[in-house]
Amino acid sequence: MKKAARYVFFCMVLLLYKGAKAQVCPDHNWDTVNLVFEDNFDVAGRSWYNFFCEPDHKWWAFPLDRMQVTLDNTTFQVYQWGNCHFNNNDGTMELTSSYTSQELHCGDYVIPNYPGCSCNPTLSNLHFFSGHIETDQLYHFGYYEIRCKLPTHPGAFPAFWLFGNGSNSYEEIDIFEYSWGSFYPNNYEAGRLFTTAFWYNPTSTTYDWKRCKSHGHRLESDAPPLSDWHVFGCDWSPNYIRWFLDGKLISSYSVKDTIPQAPKRIKVNYSIDKYAFWEQWTGEDTMSIDYVKVYRLKKDCERAARIQNVSQLINFQYAVKGFIWFSHSAEFSRALVFPQGFAETFRSVNGYRFSGDIRIPLGCTVSFITQDCPSDDE
Repeated sequence: MKKAARYVFFCMVLLLYKGAKAQVCPDHNWDTVNLVFEDNFDVAGRSWYNFFCEPDHKWWAFPLDRMQVTLDNTTFQVYQWGNCHFNNNDGTMELTSSYTSQELHCGDYVIPNYPGCSCNPTLSNLHFFSGHIETDQLYHFGYYEIRCKLPTHPGAFPAFWLFGNGSNSYEEIDIFEYSWGSFYPNNYEAGRLFTTAFWYNPTSTTYDWKRCKSHGHRLESDAPPLSDWHVFGCDWSPNYIRWFLDGKLISSYSVKDTIPQAPKRIKVNYSIDKYAFWEQWTGEDTMSIDYVKVYRLKKDCERAARIQNVSQLINFQYAVKGFIWFSHSAEFSRALVFPQGFAETFRSVNGYRFSGDIRIPLGCTVSFITQDCPSDDE
């Protein structure tokens, strides 16, 4: 039981999407006090020096894995630190994309002054300046969360993702990507609005969509506007990945041999894709970020827990337990009845036992996960 992460979803309740106003971490087993990483963008005096965030050194303003401020011929922006603005008035990070009437070439933009950084003179259709930030440090398994609102014009391609290859594997986890939802003939990306996914190539550090193991989810077209504030989350474990929107589970994957395993940098970027040219978008827009956080699991792996009544259920001390036993006691009631609308996740190393009269009403959402005890880097 320790080697496979397994979930049991008893009663799924429909939750309406809404613009979140605060932390929406959906699983109380995560430690919300001692975070692995946290940036609320509310510290005054932060600035960029040579694409590096001063004075705390949390972020870079260009993709370190490419050592360029440009990407390829599928996106048409140049990343500049001036388009990554620490807004001290409202405590946000603003990634702003702006159109330039002329095509940009080497010499029209700033290149980071670091060994290995270069300008790619072969790229064309660079007509936008925009923003990209990624962490200086690499992070491992945990719960990743961002609160942000997205640009949604034609061509806007914002994303929150994790990247870091293994010794011989390409590994990428997309917590979300957004691009415009128009339909064009013979276009395999037609209609994409919002996606969660990961890409894993076990035989090379190069992305190859034909070889990559992948899993994706597309948000329904009638979902609420992503231009409002929302919280996007991802639970990345050695054995599974789960994606959340405003605290609601929207997708999951649990084939261990194809789960990315290497530590990764956190990336938030605002790219411009081909829809901008098809729809002749020439404006300016901003991706606003309220916070980025990474949580680790609380551990109590040596201890078993028993829940016999509603009071013990409501006051349960969430953490990865050694074993959890659900039972009822005639001293308190004839049955252990979960409250209406109960929505929680339980985690155990050695599994669960259910004895007696246990009742979970319709409208509850209860998850039971069996997993290894988290290591120190989880």
